[in-house]
Amino acid sequence: MSTSSTLFFRFYLKVILCLALLPLSVFSKTNVKPKPGNWVGILQLNDTVELPVIFMFEAGKIIFVNGEEKIIADEITFEKDSIFIRMPVFDSEFRCRFSEKILTGFFYNHARKNKNIIPFQAHYGLSISNLAKPNAPSLNITGKYHIIFDDEDPNSKDAVGVFTQNGINLSGTFLTTTGDYRFLFGEIVGGKFSLSAFDGSHLFLFKAIVKGDSLVNGDFFSGQHYHGTWHGWKEENAKLLPADSLTFLNPGFDKFDFTFPDENGKNISLTDERFKNKSVIIQLMGSWCPNCMDETKFLSNWYNKNRNNNIEVVALAYERFLDTTIVNNNIRRLKKRFDINYPVLFAGSSDKKEAALTLPMLNRVFAFPTTIFLNKEKRVVKIHTGFSGPATGEEYVKFIEWFENIVNKLE
Repeated sequence: MSTSSTLFFRFYLKVILCLALLPLSVFSKTNVKPKPGNWVGILQLNDTVELPVIFMFEAGKIIFVNGEEKIIADEITFEKDSIFIRMPVFDSEFRCRFSEKILTGFFYNHARKNKNIIPFQAHYGLSISNLAKPNAPSLNITGKYHIIFDDEDPNSKDAVGVFTQNGINLSGTFLTTTGDYRFLFGEIVGGKFSLSAFDGSHLFLFKAIVKGDSLVNGDFFSGQHYHGTWHGWKEENAKLLPADSLTFLNPGFDKFDFTFPDENGKNISLTDERFKNKSVIIQLMGSWCPNCMDETKFLSNWYNKNRNNNIEVVALAYERFLDTTIVNNNIRRLKKRFDINYPVLFAGSSDKKEAALTLPMLNRVFAFPTTIFLNKEKRVVKIHTGFSGPATGEEYVKFIEWFENIVNKLE
């Protein structure tokens, strides 16, 4: 938010916090429900860092606005003065007390083992667009940037920032070797750069100072559990390491094979009749992983249009929690949400070292998602690390063209 809008909004937050301390009867009037329309809230990452959340109540559902993306949450439960909002796909939810114009409570990210409960407040009738705005800035940072994430290992330090500025409004994303940061939105105010995202799993906030063609003194917050630093400079030819150079077959292996259970406990193998004389696309993913969800949406749509073309798809889910009841329920939700008609198998822990042990033919599991393309003899044709999703614009278009080219070579 801008300086003026932040001050304006904090006035409402003080009201919210005061009302949260009022007797329970204030929140539990008969037949009262949150008002339809625009709401703005914050997730309090720490004492001074706030992440904005924009959403609308509409016809029994909540629509979260995440940059250019709209996320529909329709699993909503009311109990007296409380509302429980379960996010789609991800194992996360809001638990709040409510009145017509106030929500106050917490966001729970059950996919995390610690620092997964974050204070949340929201107020009806506000939207970012109708808050006071300063004059448009004289600078414009639209373009491509070479980004360095200072705390990352050598293979993932370098990233590419792609930003579009319209007045003070800013949108864009960061592309990395392990995937992109999806849809980000924010502002440029007084030379200060701010981009954020909330999509039910990501709680990302990027801040920096604009200095000429450079972005300096950058901070990156991921929920309450991570803070790193970054910097960058404008470079229209900035690019990443090739996505097919990071994961490869170990010496002595020329074929791919596995056996893992589906959500009903049935073991599935590449030797099964389903895969006989067919090329196979294997997705290494997790139900907790937003980039995986972008790729899953793409793969499911593609498969449903091309499922009779002698090519199969199978997803291997590597999860943060290993309780099979939780995992299988998450897989069922995932399959329903994206209309998945190919197997999604529980392959083990999302710890990358442990994941690599389940697939000894690979040198490592570097990122989720990773996509492996097999020909009809189950020999590896290509291994693609990460995924450039729809938030990356041109890079997403390039990926689709690359994917179709690889698939054509498999047949």
